[in-house]
Amino acid sequence: MRRGRISWTLWVHEILYFVAFLLLFFRRSDSFVKRLFVAAAFVGALLFSPYEETLAASVSQGVYHDSKSTGNGTVHELSVNLNQPYTTVDLGLPRPITKRTTVPELARERTHKEHHVVGAVNASFFHLSTGVPSYLLMKNGVIHHLGSTSSRANDFMYEPAAFGMLADNRPQIAPYRLSPVVTVGNDKLTPTSYNRERENDELIFYTSNWAYSHTRTNPFGVEVVVETSRSVNENVTLGVPIEGKVIGVRPYGQKTSAAVPANGRGFVLSASGSRASALTKLKKGDTVQLAYEVDERWNDARFMIASGPRLVQNGRAALSIDPRSPRATERTARTAVATNKARDRVFLVTVDRNGGRTGMTMQEFANYLVSIGAHEALNLDGGGSTTMVTRRYGDVYPTLTNKPMYGLRPINATLEAISTAPYGKPVDIQVEQAEKGKVAVGASVGFRITRAIDEYQNVLDPKAIHLQLKSATHGTIENNRFVATKPGRGTVVADAHGQTVRIPVHVTDAIDDLKIAPEVIYSGPNETVTLRAKAIFQKENVIFNDDAIQWTVSPNVGTLDGKVFRASNEKATGTLTASYGSVKKTIPVHVLTEPVRVGSFEAIDGLEASSSRARASIALERTIQPVHGEGSLRLDYDFTSASGTAAAYINWKDGYAISGSPKAIGLWVYGNGERHWLRGTIEDGNGNTFPIDFTKNGGLDWFGWKYVEAHVPNYVQPMTLKQVYLVEPTPSRQTKGSILIDAMHLRYNAEPFTPPAFTVDQHAPTVDATKQWNVTFSQKMNGATIHNGTIYVERTDGTRHDVSVALTSDRMHAIVSPRTAYEPGDYRLVVSTYTKNEHNVRKVKDRYFPFRVE
Repeated sequence: MRRGRISWTLWVHEILYFVAFLLLFFRRSDSFVKRLFVAAAFVGALLFSPYEETLAASVSQGVYHDSKSTGNGTVHELSVNLNQPYTTVDLGLPRPITKRTTVPELARERTHKEHHVVGAVNASFFHLSTGVPSYLLMKNGVIHHLGSTSSRANDFMYEPAAFGMLADNRPQIAPYRLSPVVTVGNDKLTPTSYNRERENDELIFYTSNWAYSHTRTNPFGVEVVVETSRSVNENVTLGVPIEGKVIGVRPYGQKTSAAVPANGRGFVLSASGSRASALTKLKKGDTVQLAYEVDERWNDARFMIASGPRLVQNGRAALSIDPRSPRATERTARTAVATNKARDRVFLVTVDRNGGRTGMTMQEFANYLVSIGAHEALNLDGGGSTTMVTRRYGDVYPTLTNKPMYGLRPINATLEAISTAPYGKPVDIQVEQAEKGKVAVGASVGFRITRAIDEYQNVLDPKAIHLQLKSATHGTIENNRFVATKPGRGTVVADAHGQTVRIPVHVTDAIDDLKIAPEVIYSGPNETVTLRAKAIFQKENVIFNDDAIQWTVSPNVGTLDGKVFRASNEKATGTLTASYGSVKKTIPVHVLTEPVRVGSFEAIDGLEASSSRARASIALERTIQPVHGEGSLRLDYDFTSASGTAAAYINWKDGYAISGSPKAIGLWVYGNGERHWLRGTIEDGNGNTFPIDFTKNGGLDWFGWKYVEAHVPNYVQPMTLKQVYLVEPTPSRQTKGSILIDAMHLRYNAEPFTPPAFTVDQHAPTVDATKQWNVTFSQKMNGATIHNGTIYVERTDGTRHDVSVALTSDRMHAIVSPRTAYEPGDYRLVVSTYTKNEHNVRKVKDRYFPFRVE
């Protein structure tokens, strides 16, 4: 985020104080010195006034962000100057209104051309249990959500109030009266209020936004139930009537209160005392009309968001809630919207509760808002919902600014600082070399625009701006590229949309190292590998002409055609050497006919877990026997709370560099039978990513160890493995559990090959080709977990023989029989950890019984 330029008042302030101290040191006139100190203090007061924009971080023209640490927590302020052109405040709503999303996500979603969300805070209260907004949300004359009010002095909405922007772009914080007017023939019924407790001599209007299924009123009144064909809670235009039919009347004295029509399709009129007589004329089958009206002060509002309580009124801290209420006295994170007296400023303010700071009470928050110039202020949802985002200089979308208590909480509405500025001419252009590094004499390099920002801090498309190189020192300009001719530090001068840009360059005539990619060549017979070389000088990349490199290869390994190496037609080992002047670099070459093991997951250094709509973690597994080494990698996942596709990731923090061009990446995977989808992500040298599949969707359906391969495209070069992950799009399969991975292999030859999972030593018994095994358990087993998925016979390459598995009647023995005779070879019987006892407890580890058939 870029700080605004410090105004001239800062320099005057500092100079005045400096002169005053000098005069005091030399014992000049005390009165003169005092006058200087007074002047310095006056300038300082101007400088540090809450309205001094030049010290705040500029988010856009007219919108400024500032933060400060108080004893109770860090306060973030967004000041929106509505006198500036192209500056306003808007209400952000998700679609549909009940779809909760986070503040950063909603701000990103609502940013588009000439409507840039440059800052936002959470706004509307909502019910945590249902996710439904609590109070009125209205925009462009349409009620997007009706909500409720209250008659209790300790409730947020004891005095219904709202914040909104009027048609003249002026803000307003004030009480409001929304009237659901019901017309019966020539008579109009105007309720006292809506969706709150009924008191004596009141007519209350109830919809399904009321917190209960019934009105919960006493028997001393009359209630009329009306059914409508559409919702009366959402997407209702002010003044447009909705027709309804009376479907029930609850007479005076009936103890059971009326049921409120569900899903917003209807309402209840509930009257007591002097208001009850107005309902006695209504009977079942009567037709009525409902239309909403709002009081005059809100008639031309572009939007309204109801909230509470009011915190500041007429420039004084004044709560419209019982100040003794726990809601008022609790110290917590808080959010508010405020306006100044002239109503040309809007302040969006948050205070955090974290890092040992307790947050603020409502009274403390109100006092703080008065101190920054608030004339009116309204409390918004706080606590775990308190969130602010601001647009950093050079970014398109706003990002998180404060520190929410529990991470980002999905919400129903935001208040947004908006820039409606058009895209203007670039005033801030950054240019860099298209390829980073020093430039060798004789080599050339192009340049690219990396950032272009206009006077409204809009980010422009760099590709739409033409960059023309004009001149250079230490080189020449040819075909809009810099060609280095002389060692040293120079400058390239360019024109970008009428602006002169100077770009530094460093030219060298020496290198001290070469880096060859790949660093090791693994290849199948007759396969080709394209070679790439980088020059290094003083540990920095040098742009050079790699056609000048001389390549040589050892005999019988393969041949070279320019920068393309072709492997021999049989297994071989050798070297390849690159020479550039006096610098040489040699790399090993392996021509392979079998997969090569490149990783055994003996440690988790350089790995981390992440998730999407899930929880995930990784750990070393030391109990279940690995395929290779001392351990394997365990991925624990929980998809049970997912809404949509869930995924759990194993990430290589810096990527795992893959040598050469393998045909496939292989893994030994210990499955849990949950039928998930095992995938991976590879990346090429330009940062483009490509998904790879170790199984199909639903294909991870086995128990125990199995070798799987993901075929990789041959056009991804150089190749880096970024992640391996489980993904589950099917809700019925969104379970929780764990899998293990071990012994990663790369296959370079075209012929499929499975590396051995185990070996059978000479002491293993030799058995008959129809051998039947009797597995004995120490306790009764759960029959649902005893089958040929959890107890199986496999060959050394992991291929499983078709067997039947039957649990005996005492549930303490399993009979394992081959359906067809075993072929000669080495085998093992596996009783996996997924066999469970009658209490549904898994075995701690696998049991293996190796054997041989001759």
